Amino acid sequence: MKGHLIAFADYLARTAQPVGRPAIWRKPDVGAALAAQPSSPQRLTRAMALTRSDEPGAFALNGSISLIVQALGPGERGRMHSHSFWHLYFVLKGQGASEIAGERITWSDGDSFYVPAWVAHDLQNLSDTEDAIVYSAQNLPEQAFSGALMRREPGGGYAHIASDLPAEAARD
Repeated sequence: MKGHLIAFADYLARTAQPVGRPAIWRKPDVGAALAAQPSSPQRLTRAMALTRSDEPGAFALNGSISLIVQALGPGERGRMHSHSFWHLYFVLKGQGASEIAGERITWSDGDSFYVPAWVAHDLQNLSDTEDAIVYSAQNLPEQAFSGALMRREPGGGYAHIASDLPAEAARD
């Protein structure tokens, strides 16, 4: 449990990180992966993270931002929820609506919208025949790496999302 001291020059040297690898995700590959993805019981939609690697610890684009692609089937609506990270949504395809902080907005191809941290929100596909596809940039990795990743549970209470806590300690 003892802390360590290092020279400031060594500290600065340790902050140097390798340059990240560029990546591209092709539309046909993303579409096929989403089509094969079952709906999440937590989200009630199909969602996947775009990462630069398939290594077990790779879940983001970098240490602070992740990119999620989400498909909502015809008439599908995700659960209302909130959490400690923000979203910046980009609508690739479809027409839908979201309730954000109690206000309903509608969205369609090419629209973007922002959901601040802790603001309750959902996604709903308004089409009866076509999927809606949305991308979401979010600062979830930043929250996870700092130990501050939390989710508000349906019906109240909070869940701290951390792998080193016993399950019973993660609930309020």
